[in-house]
Amino acid sequence: MRTTLLFLAGALACTFGSSPEAAAQAPVHDNVVIVLDASGSMDQGMEGGKKMDVAKVALREAVKSIPASTHVGLLVFSSSNLRDDWVYPLGPVDRDRLNQAIGLPDTGGGTPLGGYIKKGADALLAYREANFNYGAYKLLVVTDGEATDGNLTNRYVPLVRARGITLDVIGVNMERKHTLSQRVDHYADARNFTSFTAAVKHTFAEMAPADQTATDEAFAALAGLDAGVVQVILSCLTTPLNHPIGEDPPPLKQPPGEVGEGGLAPEGGGADLFWMVLLGILIMGVFMIVLVAKS
Repeated sequence: MRTTLLFLAGALACTFGSSPEAAAQAPVHDNVVIVLDASGSMDQGMEGGKKMDVAKVALREAVKSIPASTHVGLLVFSSSNLRDDWVYPLGPVDRDRLNQAIGLPDTGGGTPLGGYIKKGADALLAYREANFNYGAYKLLVVTDGEATDGNLTNRYVPLVRARGITLDVIGVNMERKHTLSQRVDHYADARNFTSFTAAVKHTFAEMAPADQTATDEAFAALAGLDAGVVQVILSCLTTPLNHPIGEDPPPLKQPPGEVGEGGLAPEGGGADLFWMVLLGILIMGVFMIVLVAKS
């Protein structure tokens, strides 16, 4: 058990990129960004009314059961009347403000899913960075049509999931399943108010719980190590994968005394896989240092 905790502590210290004490004090909560389609086709009818009207009623119904500890953001694309597409920026739930924000969008233009999947995911990644990687992170896309920027959608969807962000999609009264249905973590058809509400509630109910006890034990094990060993862990391991989707990651940190620029290939060229493999190698190396230091 002691060996396992030492390994986990080293990995967590690397992931959080800060002192164990600071990370251990971070609050733990679930985080969901809803990307809502307000394209022109959302003005069409379905069982229960217009698609947008049914979506608003279903979202408001789901808001009633969102846990107080969950942080939520609402991002709307193609609305004809909004100056700011973040009608509810990612943060703690204020049910009155969130319900008001849900009612704001009017339908308008096209379906730039790819760009807004990236925008929502980037907000979650920045939030994860600020919260020391604690908590669960999910992107819920509510749409009734295929993307008008399919090239971006095809590029960004696998990158979002590779970053540990859960991606759910609700297809609103579509003639056939959305092409994303086989490429996301969960897909649901919304044919009426009942199925729509159930799909939204599923997203908030199926958040992966954070294991706070295990994390605290890991940091306690790390805090008990020699200061020099802790310094090795913190200085050798690199920053987490929280840079924006589809953009170049930050350069690798160089150990003291070494010369070189270091860096990674652009994300579209497989940087995520390279980064994770590199982190695995570094963690294993630090693990061996810890074992030698404690023997």
